[in-house]
Amino acid sequence: MNIQNNTADRIIKLGEMNEAELFAYVRSHRDALESVEMIIGGYTVELVRAAEEAGLELDLSYDTLENIPAATMLLYNKQHVNDYDDERNIRVTCRTIAGYFVALLINNHDPGIEAKEYSNSKGEIRPEQWADRYVLKINHKKNSDLLPYVWEGATQHPIEIDNGFMIDVNPLIEAYVRLTGVNLAEKGLANMMLTYGEE
Repeated sequence: MNIQNNTADRIIKLGEMNEAELFAYVRSHRDALESVEMIIGGYTVELVRAAEEAGLELDLSYDTLENIPAATMLLYNKQHVNDYDDERNIRVTCRTIAGYFVALLINNHDPGIEAKEYSNSKGEIRPEQWADRYVLKINHKKNSDLLPYVWEGATQHPIEIDNGFMIDVNPLIEAYVRLTGVNLAEKGLANMMLTYGEE
């Protein structure tokens, strides 16, 4: 991993924790930002491991961006094999992609980040929020969390695909440019068609 700052290092270390370490961490860290960092770390590490399983590298640099679709496809298929229904698989996949891009942004630009927790006493599924209740704010800017843009790309204009779905990455690209000045399309990011094979 090409770790550039302490925040990115902390997020990745949180993502690498085993179950006992996570349990202990959650018991002593209840702050919204700490919770979101742990969630983003978990999703990021899962995608990095999927890339390794596919014989590819994801190192939180722009140089390995082209490997995201293949790693995501492998992870999407594994989740299907592990009995994720289609709705859950799409939701988790979108959160995984958004988590990686938040970690990428943090690693390469070291912005200020905050998190806010919204009440969810009814336990509603809110796919555009982390764990159905947290929203990130990056560099003190409104509407700067990347998860809603990934979710929008997957659901705003859905295209009928057998055994899968497509993510239009343009909302994510536009949000990322506003936050960093970096155009992910110029770094090789393109729309992703994710499918799983027939069993």
